Amino acid sequence: MFLSLEEKKRRYDAVSDVLKKNHLSGLLIFSNAQVNQQGFVRYFTDLPIPIYSHALLFIPDGEPFLFTPSPLQTYWAKRRAWIAEDRIKLSRDAGQEMGIIIKGLKKGEENFGVLNFDTMGAKDYRALTILCPGIQLVDATSLMEDIRRQKSAEEIDLVRASAEIAMLSREIINREMKVGISEEELCAKVEEAVRAHGAERTFYLISSSLGGLFPYVPGTQKLDGVSPLLFSIEVSGRGGYWTQMVRTYFWQTPQGTLLNMHQTLKEIMDVARQELRPGQRVAHVAEKMRAIIQERGFEYGVHFGHGLGLDVVEESLINTMNNNILLPGQIITVHPHLIHEKESLGIWTGDTFLIRENETINLTSDAPQDI
Repeated sequence: MFLSLEEKKRRYDAVSDVLKKNHLSGLLIFSNAQVNQQGFVRYFTDLPIPIYSHALLFIPDGEPFLFTPSPLQTYWAKRRAWIAEDRIKLSRDAGQEMGIIIKGLKKGEENFGVLNFDTMGAKDYRALTILCPGIQLVDATSLMEDIRRQKSAEEIDLVRASAEIAMLSREIINREMKVGISEEELCAKVEEAVRAHGAERTFYLISSSLGGLFPYVPGTQKLDGVSPLLFSIEVSGRGGYWTQMVRTYFWQTPQGTLLNMHQTLKEIMDVARQELRPGQRVAHVAEKMRAIIQERGFEYGVHFGHGLGLDVVEESLINTMNNNILLPGQIITVHPHLIHEKESLGIWTGDTFLIRENETINLTSDAPQDI
């Protein structure tokens, strides 16, 4: 286990309270091994999901049922998960198993929340509704996202550890960024270092050629000694909590448009840090960032940022349409990306921030954005 039983109780109590307030008898939870779809089951189990899909049935004020897809997963769940051994079931038919349990509890005609509908398979849905034809399924994803947005002290400690791992990438790139090395080779050197320091999962985006306005997954492209290198590392450490750090690296001091773009990014990041505070609307923060970009005559490419946690993308998504209110305890990555299509230039930077009641902390500030 990475987290304490006190943290388990805190989560279960919070979820039970929300379910009761929303007149829901329980939750049906489905997660898979994709980097942005693991978090819901893991939130209730403290169990990594390296392969396949898992499901969980949560009833307020009781112990959940965990449905594992293989003997290997069952073996490790019984040794590492928060769930009692007799509630861990090997099953490739989670919907049917859930239906049997719900029917046995005489709750087959009540309201249940689903986390989330887009990872619930048709097979599970059909089996569940055949066994419990009167059940009403409600999308409860946003309710759980609100709970997960505010991180506890234990969660924040794990985020900090992940941020320290992410910052290692700057040291490796400063040492290994040489003409002729490929993007894949460079990322492999970063991967070796971060794995040695406890990285659980990683995700890289990179651009190393002129005209490469948008970064993408590492390829065979070789660094040319001229083009800026855009590099993003998203990494989860022990416990599965993600952080992100983005930097643009130059071969020589940038001039002209590139220098203006770099200075604009630093200004945006300063404004973002000031605006990321409890009670602020997410849309307001995004609008402030967009206004600076437009005033300087640039365009923006990759979206402005997003929440981080057990999934690589969580609420709040930093855009001008999101009216969510920022909360203390949120972890947010802000990563403005500027492009200048006429000159085929792109530049990118980003950090992970912790929002507290009275301050906002840059968790990746030890890897500065200076040229």
